[in-house]
Amino acid sequence: MPRRSPFRRSGSASRRRGEIADTLLLLEHPHVITLGSGSHAEHILLSAPERAARGIELWRAGAVAT
Repeated sequence: MPRRSPFRRSGSASRRRGEIADTLLLLEHPHVITLGSGSHAEHILLSAPERAARGIELWRAGAVAT
């Protein structure tokens, strides 16, 4: 899945040039639970099979946050 949509690349440039009006984009992304550097998967109340069944992914975060 691309990090930026084709519309975002071309649409933002078109907006800066005044070629299109302000535009509101309503987007969805897959369910994600982000764990901080001090967190553990055991802190999540859903088991791994339950998360998988619901399509929820776990992401580690921490060191890069400022």
